[in-house]
Amino acid sequence: MEPVDFINNKLNSDERSLVFSSLTLKEWYSWETVCKNWRSEFWGEIFKRCVPFGSKEYKNYFDYNVEQIDLPSNINDEIIKIFRFSIVNGVEKSPLLVLIPPRLTLKKIGEFVKPFLEESENGYSYIEPQLLIEQENENSDTDVDKKPYWVLMTNGGVGRNENYEDQKNLLEKNISGLILQPPTAKEAVLCIYANCVVLKSCEFDFNTYTRTQNEINGYRVVVGGFGASGLHVHSCLFDGDNIAVAGLRKFSVLGPCLLGS
Repeated sequence: MEPVDFINNKLNSDERSLVFSSLTLKEWYSWETVCKNWRSEFWGEIFKRCVPFGSKEYKNYFDYNVEQIDLPSNINDEIIKIFRFSIVNGVEKSPLLVLIPPRLTLKKIGEFVKPFLEESENGYSYIEPQLLIEQENENSDTDVDKKPYWVLMTNGGVGRNENYEDQKNLLEKNISGLILQPPTAKEAVLCIYANCVVLKSCEFDFNTYTRTQNEINGYRVVVGGFGASGLHVHSCLFDGDNIAVAGLRKFSVLGPCLLGS
């Protein structure tokens, strides 16, 4: 292959493969900020890696019927924003894009993923029994809970060694112009399992848990620690290097507008 002027030329497929095999996304992103000819190449690759997990995937992998909801018309802009937030905060993976079905409980999710795990009784390495009971008893009447909705979630945690309030502030007040929020336990489990079990890639291993909006007896519920028997979902009082928070963007089912916290 002849030398290529990467600054002034777009990349063909062979050149693109060569570049992506030798650069991390963070390194590639630094090029994007200084070379306009690489910008469309870079974001095209990010969009390609941000694989939606929607109604077709629920049917194919779990034999579960979910109403199809179109992606927001501005989804590419939102992917760009959340990826920039991720890179600035040390998460070098494209975000997770998952459709969240209504009334799908943590117990049922565990039943769906159990066949994909090496050894698991209920689809989890551990899950708080009280959380399973609360989920079974939930019956929300809000519009969002009656229909599926799309979420974008960072593929990794930010704000390690910080308390929950500081982590929330990091999500809400960021330079990307996004109003992010912590996921619920259900949202975190679905996003992580869609990526770990189906796409065979996981950033929420024993080194990373995300705090969630859920509490048990005043203790914040965390989700992570993915291993051969699944996820750990339990309450946790302490801060730590492995206790982070994922940033989540929730999309309204009523139109292209976005829901805040």
